Order: sequence, then structure tokens, then C-alpha cells
Amino acid sequence: MSTSNSDFDLTTADGMRQFLSTVLPHNISAPLELLSGGSSKYIFRVCFEQPSQPSVIAIHASQFSAGHPGFRLPQSRLKTEFMLSQVLSAPSTGFGPVRVDLDGGLTVGVPTTYQYFEDHAVMIVEDVKDSITLKAALIDTHTRSSLSALKAGAIGSSLGQFASELHNLGRSADNKSALQLRADWDENVEAKEISFTVFYDWLMKAANEIQTGSLATEEMKELIEKVKDFMREEMFEKRDSWTIVHGDFWTGNVLVPCDLVEPTRQDVKHKLEKKINIVDWELCKLAPPHFDLGQMVAELYLPYHFYENENGIQMIEGFLRSYTANIPNETGNPSSQLGEYEEGKVDLAFKSMMHFGGHLVTWPRITGWPDEGGKIESVIELGAEYLRKGWERDVDFLMDSIFKALVMK
Repeated sequence: MSTSNSDFDLTTADGMRQFLSTVLPHNISAPLELLSGGSSKYIFRVCFEQPSQPSVIAIHASQFSAGHPGFRLPQSRLKTEFMLSQVLSAPSTGFGPVRVDLDGGLTVGVPTTYQYFEDHAVMIVEDVKDSITLKAALIDTHTRSSLSALKAGAIGSSLGQFASELHNLGRSADNKSALQLRADWDENVEAKEISFTVFYDWLMKAANEIQTGSLATEEMKELIEKVKDFMREEMFEKRDSWTIVHGDFWTGNVLVPCDLVEPTRQDVKHKLEKKINIVDWELCKLAPPHFDLGQMVAELYLPYHFYENENGIQMIEGFLRSYTANIPNETGNPSSQLGEYEEGKVDLAFKSMMHFGGHLVTWPRITGWPDEGGKIESVIELGAEYLRKGWERDVDFLMDSIFKALVMK
């Protein structure tokens, strides 16, 4: 039973349909379709009896994770998502869809939010049909072989530009909407605690469980403890570095149009504008930008590691190049070894490397990536190396790594 202030069990299709029948003006077709996207919320596709009325998505946030009922979550996370959707879609904000020149145009934005019922923790949003997740596009046998390097680079570039514009918005001293959002979120630590738990508490747990390779050494366990303490300070105390972040910025929360990536459909709307949608903003918050960067780069890298899909690498390069081209050169710790590279962005690069490394250590072994030919063990070792080199601020390693593009002029 849902624990919201409701007479309906909003965790079920029947209960959601009964509730929506009392608040929506159109007759609903039965039954609702429970969608599989995401594990923390209950997501339903709602179709209407009127053929001209487009379907919508109804989202309910319970006080517990939909996929892990024992994991308690604040219902207020949906209100946070709604608040950000209003800021990103308000004309006064100036945050428009990111546009990239590709096959008639490629934009990146967020689905339209139609209604929010706070007392029931239900939000009604646009139904983004004919889309698949970017993760699925990178690991599916057909799409991963048909996606060109040009399109992969363009997708990565568009995501990088979107992330940079989001982070720049969060730093703006002139945008009233962003400033109000920062004020509203300033003392909200719930989303921070959730993110820190699933990244750094679980990283420490992984370090204690893995008894092979460098993770088995006391030296690495001590290093991970130091990284964890450092990242806690970054997340909860270093206010100067905070901006608006997505909070769960990975390929599973990126919806790409099927006709952009599927070989049998690419010619149907070849010259029409296509839109990539960024979804699932429930963990958006004020935090350092490297939490978004490290996670996305890790999830783009995994299809390359496990399936040798070069498109993941193309997307990483496009993502980081576009991101760094659109953000200010933050004050960092300069190094004469950087030569022609952006010295002020090296600090961001090292922090992103550590977050990337921690992600590789923690997540591939528990999220279904195939353990063939020792690939789980090797990706954990790679993650451990990035953790160590990021912590040591090894410039030579950075210049040979996938994060090189983040500091290039």
C-alpha cells in the first residue's frame, strides 16, 4: 500500500487509475501499463479513450523504493524533481533545449511536466514514445553496430553541452529562478545522503568484500577511506563548488529517439529534428559537478569495456570536450606539466577521475554486466587505478586518460 496521503494504492495500476479518474478531465482506457524504467518510483503509461488525446506518464513516489521495498526514501524527492522541471521549462530562466547540428537537428532537454499532486506524490509528465535508453542503445547488438562514430560523437557532445548549461545555471548569480532554487535546496540534505550512501558507503562496502587484486590490500582500503572522507566534505561542506546537478546522471536516464539509433528506422525521419530527453531528476540537488561527470563517463565507458563498443569512447570524448568548452575556467591547482592544457580545470578532472573510479569498483558487479573473461575483475582494477591516480593528482596519468579532453584548451 502506498504511504502517501491518499485513499488509493498508487503503487498499483488499478489504484493509480482510480486516482487519476478523479483528477484528469479525460476518460482513461484500462488498464494502465506499468513501465520498467527506474527502480525507485512507480511509473505508469496512461492512455485515454479519445484517440486524439496523447498518452501521458504518471509517476508516484512512495516512501520506499519500488524495486527495493526495504530501502526508505523521502517522498519529497518528487517535489524536488517537479521544482526543477518548472525552472528548466520557465521562459524567464533562459534554459532552452540544447541544439546540435545533426540530420536536421538534435536537441537535448527534459520531458514536459503537466501536473503535480503534492498530497498524493504523483506527477504527470509527457510520454516520450519511440525512445530507448542510451544504455540500451550502447549494448544492444543491432544498435551498437549501426550507430556511426559521427552520431556517437554528436550525442556525447549534446549531453556535455546540456550538463554544462545545467551546471552554469546553478552557478548563476543573476538568474532569479536558479537563485530561488538554491535557497530552497540549501539545507536539503536528504538527496545528498542518498547519493553519498549509494556511491561512497557502498564503495567502502565493496572494498571490504572484494578479496582479490589491489582491493584486497590494506593500502587500497585506507585510500578508499580517505577518498570517502574527502568526497563527504565536498558534498556537504564545500559550498563554493556546489551547483545544480542531476544527481543520477547516467545512460539509463537518457532517452534517445529510436530513429536516431536503430538501423531499420534511421531513414524514416532522417531529416527531422530529434530530441534526447533527460529523465528521473529525483536526486537533483546542490553538489559539486564532478558527481555528474564521473558517473556519466563511467556508464559510457562500460559498454566499451564489456562489449568493445567504440561508440562509448566517442561519446566520452564528445561529452567532455563540449562540457569543458562551455564552463568557466575554475580556479584549480596549476601544474607546469599541463603545458597546452587548461590548468584551472585540472582539479575538476582529478575529482571526476576519483568518482569514475569508485563507480567502476562498485557498480558493474551488482548491475548485471557480464562476467566473461575476467572483465568484472579487470574493470574493478581499472577503477582502483583511477581512484589512486586521481587522489595522487597524477598529471601524466591524466594526460593519457579518457579525462584528458576535460582539460584541453
